[in-house]
Amino acid sequence: MTIGMKTRRFVAFIAAIALVVSTIAIPAGEAHAALNLQVASLQAQSRSADDLSAQSVSGFSVFGADVSQWQGSVNWKKASSTLKFAIVRCGYGDNLRYQDDTRWLENAQKCRANGIPMGVYLYSYATNTTMAKSEANHVIRCLKEAGLNAKSLQLPIYLDMEDPSTLGLSAGEYANIFTTFKNRLVAHGYSNVGVYANLDWWGNRLYGVQLPSEMRWIAQWSNEPSDKNCGIWQYTDAVTVSGFAYPIDGDLARSDLPFLKSAPASPAAPKKNNNTKATPSVFALRNVSTGDWVYTTDSDERAFLESAGWTYKGAVGKVPKKTSMPVYRFLSKSTNAHYFTASKSMCNKLRAKSKWVYEGVAFCSQLKNSGVPVYRYAKSGVYRCSKKTSLSGWAYKGIGWYATK
Repeated sequence: MTIGMKTRRFVAFIAAIALVVSTIAIPAGEAHAALNLQVASLQAQSRSADDLSAQSVSGFSVFGADVSQWQGSVNWKKASSTLKFAIVRCGYGDNLRYQDDTRWLENAQKCRANGIPMGVYLYSYATNTTMAKSEANHVIRCLKEAGLNAKSLQLPIYLDMEDPSTLGLSAGEYANIFTTFKNRLVAHGYSNVGVYANLDWWGNRLYGVQLPSEMRWIAQWSNEPSDKNCGIWQYTDAVTVSGFAYPIDGDLARSDLPFLKSAPASPAAPKKNNNTKATPSVFALRNVSTGDWVYTTDSDERAFLESAGWTYKGAVGKVPKKTSMPVYRFLSKSTNAHYFTASKSMCNKLRAKSKWVYEGVAFCSQLKNSGVPVYRYAKSGVYRCSKKTSLSGWAYKGIGWYATK
């Protein structure tokens, strides 16, 4: 999703079958930001991420998270001890099955099975009302296939409106897109429909979208939200929660929300965890058709890409399972090439450019002062990473991340 949240997508899959699709769509999503100081001070009083006393930050006191395939396999039973709600991504863009979130069914079913109040979001690429209707149909189909109906959802269905490809639309056009999306869902019995976007989009592009405050989900990574006219505030993309392998988006909801009244207030957020004991391997895979390289610690993604024709090229060292230094993953719209960086400033620069699609946090880097550099190289618009200090025919483009020693 936005920088903090909402976010994320299986771009690798679409790139692998580029013959089927010319562009890869993926939800925008997560740039690393420090947890707000107020939350941090509250955390100091707590014993663990799973045993925290209820706290309140700026009137937002119910802790939850937005979840997609980019979080990998989630232990929802463990997560249920901390999460008081979850907003699960069902997919992105038009009603095409390959644009379903690859873990939608698993996440939706296990989230509900563990008693966590649930909402749904879809990452939007709609630039007109025809696309908006298709995106609504996408949500309706996914819910039906998961065996869910309006009574199954405690939280709204959100349209994540923040993709750079939609820039240039007028406030009225954005409003019409959302209205079309909402009306289609309402016609199928889903009356609670909202919008997710970051503060900039709300203030400069989506001001024509008329919604009650409880249906507004705002991403702003700061000590407290500037705009409190919302039901949920996404305050970070880097909080560690039991049951998740990597830092995730952290959301705080108002305790007076009608659809969360049955959910007890929870801590402002679990503490970050800099545990570096677990060291998963970073798998390198190459698309023989496009030359693109993808790096992942997700064995499921590796298997999927190999089944789609990608070639496994070995492991590029190991990385900690959890640290405070995420590695961000991007996709170039012009070359369909992936780019990985642990630099927060580079992440923000790329997110500001419309030719790049932010795919989320790929994995975690070892901290700089205790890791081995993994260098980034470029050739003909393609990026490759290696521990080697030079690669013949490739231009050096800085450090991608740090592996464990």
